[in-house]
Amino acid sequence: MRDLVVAALWQHDGFVLEFQGDSVIGIWPPGFSGPDHAQKAVAAARTVAAALSRQPQGKDPVQAGMGLHTGQAFVCTFSAASGKLQEVGAFGQAMNIAARLSALAEPGQILVTQAICDAAGRQPDDMRDVTLKGIDAPVRITALA
Repeated sequence: MRDLVVAALWQHDGFVLEFQGDSVIGIWPPGFSGPDHAQKAVAAARTVAAALSRQPQGKDPVQAGMGLHTGQAFVCTFSAASGKLQEVGAFGQAMNIAARLSALAEPGQILVTQAICDAAGRQPDDMRDVTLKGIDAPVRITALA
């Protein structure tokens, strides 16, 4: 699964930020990925969903849902107090929304926020408000078809 996701992110100008258990966190910083970063994130998610839905002979398909959001995030390096461990991380409310949305997504589902729809030039009719853990205001989302 990781190889497939990494290939899809790179194919669509995204970056792997982190692997956490059975999840992959990808980012499309506009300064690197371009002004069409939201469209690229949507294309990568669709590529991953299509590939994961194909069942390899003799193997069960990977059951994964995805969440996409765009907004201000802080991408930086940080280190442990000892200074010996350095990593690149992304922080901020936008990252929290994406994480909560991913947790809400059903297997094979791609949930996107109004912000992704706006940035990608999409205006779906079936937007709905959801309450996400730790997020003060409702978030408008839809599932990509």
